Amino acid sequence: ATGKVEVHVNQRIILNHFTAKRLWSALSMALQRHEQAFGVLETDVRKRVRTPPAT
Repeated sequence: ATGKVEVHVNQRIILNHFTAKRLWSALSMALQRHEQAFGVLETDVRKRVRTPPAT
């Protein structure tokens, strides 16, 4: 992609190291439960692209 994308940040989260690690752990557990229920989330965008079947 070319050009610049401007992002406006309205809020932020400030955490100490201990709270950040607890948040990371909670997000990790939530992601594991989601993937167990719905399958693995592919992080590589090129692998997620679906091409429509040829007609």
